[in-house]
Amino acid sequence: MPSMNPDGAHKRSRGNGKNQDLNRNFPDFTTTDNQNDPRNRQVETQAIMKWQKSRQFSLSANFHGGAVVFNYPWDTTARTFSLESLIKKLGLSYAEQVAEMRDSREFPGGITNGHDWYEVNGGMQDWSFHWHNDLQVTIELSQKKWPRYSDVASYYQDHK
Repeated sequence: MPSMNPDGAHKRSRGNGKNQDLNRNFPDFTTTDNQNDPRNRQVETQAIMKWQKSRQFSLSANFHGGAVVFNYPWDTTARTFSLESLIKKLGLSYAEQVAEMRDSREFPGGITNGHDWYEVNGGMQDWSFHWHNDLQVTIELSQKKWPRYSDVASYYQDHK
Protein backbone atom coordinates (compact mmCIF):
# COMPACT_ATOMS: atom_id res chain seq x y z
CA MET A 1 0.00 0.00 0.00
CA PRO A 2 1.69 3.23 -1.06
CA SER A 3 0.02 5.42 1.56
CA MET A 4 -2.57 5.00 4.26
CA ASN A 5 -3.01 8.77 4.32
CA PRO A 6 -2.75 10.31 0.84
CA ASP A 7 -4.71 13.39 1.97
CA GLY A 8 -2.24 14.03 4.77
CA ALA A 9 0.74 13.48 2.47
CA HIS A 10 -0.72 15.96 -0.01
CA LYS A 11 -1.18 18.66 2.61
CA ARG A 12 1.97 17.69 4.59
CA SER A 13 0.00 16.92 7.69
CA ARG A 14 -0.34 13.93 10.01
CA GLY A 15 -4.08 14.41 9.76
CA ASN A 16 -6.23 13.02 6.99
CA GLY A 17 -8.81 15.07 5.07
CA LYS A 18 -10.77 15.42 8.33
CA ASN A 19 -7.62 16.41 10.27
CA GLN A 20 -7.60 13.10 12.19
CA ASP A 21 -4.24 11.43 12.87
CA LEU A 22 -4.76 7.94 11.48
CA ASN A 23 -1.86 6.51 13.47
CA ARG A 24 -3.71 7.36 16.68
CA ASN A 25 -7.02 5.93 15.42
CA PHE A 26 -6.64 2.18 15.96
CA PRO A 27 -7.95 0.24 18.96
CA ASP A 28 -5.49 0.38 21.85
CA PHE A 29 -5.35 -2.52 24.28
CA THR A 30 -4.04 -0.28 27.09
CA THR A 31 -6.84 2.30 27.03
CA THR A 32 -10.62 2.37 27.25
CA ASP A 33 -10.62 2.13 23.43
CA ASN A 34 -9.71 -1.55 23.74
CA GLN A 35 -12.21 -3.28 21.46
CA ASN A 36 -11.13 -4.36 17.99
CA ASP A 37 -14.12 -2.64 16.42
CA PRO A 38 -13.86 -0.55 13.23
CA ARG A 39 -17.06 1.40 13.91
CA ASN A 40 -16.65 5.12 14.66
CA ARG A 41 -13.12 5.17 13.20
CA GLN A 42 -11.84 7.06 10.20
CA VAL A 43 -12.68 5.46 6.85
CA GLU A 44 -8.98 4.86 6.12
CA THR A 45 -8.54 3.07 9.46
CA GLN A 46 -11.60 0.94 8.78
CA ALA A 47 -10.16 -0.06 5.40
CA ILE A 48 -6.83 -1.08 6.97
CA MET A 49 -8.61 -3.05 9.68
CA LYS A 50 -10.64 -4.92 7.07
CA TRP A 51 -7.56 -5.54 4.90
CA GLN A 52 -5.49 -6.82 7.84
CA LYS A 53 -8.26 -9.20 8.88
CA SER A 54 -8.58 -10.58 5.33
CA ARG A 55 -4.84 -11.06 4.75
CA GLN A 56 -3.59 -12.32 8.12
CA PHE A 57 -0.07 -10.92 7.77
CA SER A 58 2.60 -12.32 10.08
CA LEU A 59 5.39 -9.76 9.56
CA SER A 60 4.96 -6.25 8.21
CA ALA A 61 6.49 -2.81 8.26
CA ASN A 62 5.20 0.69 7.88
CA PHE A 63 7.44 3.48 6.70
CA HIS A 64 7.60 7.00 8.08
CA GLY A 65 9.82 10.03 7.82
CA GLY A 66 11.20 12.24 10.57
CA ALA A 67 14.04 10.09 11.92
CA VAL A 68 16.22 7.20 10.79
CA VAL A 69 15.52 4.21 13.03
CA PHE A 70 13.97 0.75 13.22
CA ASN A 71 11.15 1.05 15.79
CA TYR A 72 9.64 -2.05 17.39
CA PRO A 73 6.71 -2.68 19.80
CA TRP A 74 5.35 -1.74 22.13
CA ASP A 75 4.54 1.91 21.45
CA THR A 76 1.73 2.26 23.96
CA THR A 77 3.18 0.61 27.06
CA ALA A 78 6.49 0.00 28.81
CA ARG A 79 5.61 -3.70 29.20
CA THR A 80 8.14 -6.10 27.75
CA PHE A 81 7.26 -7.20 24.25
CA SER A 82 6.90 -11.00 24.07
CA LEU A 83 9.08 -11.33 20.95
CA GLU A 84 11.57 -8.64 21.95
CA SER A 85 14.74 -10.71 21.51
CA LEU A 86 13.61 -11.81 18.03
CA ILE A 87 12.58 -8.34 16.92
CA LYS A 88 15.80 -6.80 18.22
CA LYS A 89 17.80 -9.32 16.18
CA LEU A 90 15.74 -8.53 13.09
CA GLY A 91 16.06 -4.80 13.74
CA LEU A 92 19.82 -4.90 14.23
CA SER A 93 20.20 -6.99 11.08
CA TYR A 94 18.10 -4.49 9.13
CA ALA A 95 19.87 -1.45 10.58
CA GLU A 96 23.28 -2.95 9.83
CA GLN A 97 22.43 -2.68 6.12
CA VAL A 98 21.52 1.04 6.27
CA ALA A 99 24.59 3.17 7.04
CA GLU A 100 22.71 6.16 8.47
CA MET A 101 20.69 3.88 10.71
CA ARG A 102 23.61 1.69 11.79
CA ASP A 103 25.79 4.71 12.61
CA SER A 104 23.10 6.59 14.54
CA ARG A 105 24.25 8.54 17.58
CA GLU A 106 20.66 8.87 18.83
CA PHE A 107 19.63 5.21 18.56
CA PRO A 108 22.28 2.60 19.49
CA GLY A 109 22.51 0.04 16.69
CA GLY A 110 19.86 2.00 14.76
CA ILE A 111 16.90 0.51 16.66
CA THR A 112 14.55 1.59 19.42
CA ASN A 113 11.60 0.36 21.39
CA GLY A 114 8.68 2.62 20.48
CA HIS A 115 7.58 3.41 24.03
CA ASP A 116 11.17 4.17 25.09
CA TRP A 117 11.30 6.74 22.30
CA TYR A 118 7.83 8.24 22.84
CA GLU A 119 4.42 6.85 23.71
CA VAL A 120 1.86 6.33 20.95
CA ASN A 121 -1.70 5.32 21.79
CA GLY A 122 -3.93 3.98 19.02
CA GLY A 123 -1.06 3.11 16.69
CA MET A 124 -1.26 0.56 13.91
CA GLN A 125 1.95 -1.22 14.96
CA ASP A 126 0.67 -2.33 18.37
CA TRP A 127 -2.85 -2.97 17.08
CA SER A 128 -1.49 -5.29 14.37
CA PHE A 129 0.34 -7.49 16.82
CA HIS A 130 -2.11 -7.43 19.69
CA TRP A 131 -5.20 -8.32 17.65
CA HIS A 132 -3.76 -10.07 14.58
CA ASN A 133 -0.43 -11.55 15.69
CA ASP A 134 1.24 -9.56 12.90
CA LEU A 135 4.72 -8.59 14.04
CA GLN A 136 4.77 -5.05 12.69
CA VAL A 137 7.60 -2.56 12.92
CA THR A 138 7.94 1.06 11.93
CA ILE A 139 10.92 2.01 9.83
CA GLU A 140 11.73 5.69 9.90
CA LEU A 141 13.44 6.32 6.55
CA SER A 142 14.71 9.87 6.69
CA GLN A 143 15.33 12.83 8.93
CA LYS A 144 12.92 14.78 6.73
CA LYS A 145 9.27 14.37 7.65
CA TRP A 146 8.18 15.48 4.19
CA PRO A 147 11.04 14.68 1.79
CA ARG A 148 11.00 15.86 -1.79
CA TYR A 149 9.58 13.35 -4.22
CA SER A 150 12.92 13.35 -6.05
CA ASP A 151 14.56 11.91 -2.88
CA VAL A 152 12.28 8.87 -2.66
CA ALA A 153 14.41 6.74 -5.01
CA SER A 154 17.47 7.25 -2.80
CA TYR A 155 15.52 6.17 0.31
CA TYR A 156 14.39 3.10 -1.58
CA GLN A 157 17.99 2.26 -2.51
CA ASP A 158 19.22 2.87 1.06
CA HIS A 159 16.61 0.48 2.47
CA LYS A 160 16.41 -2.06 -0.33
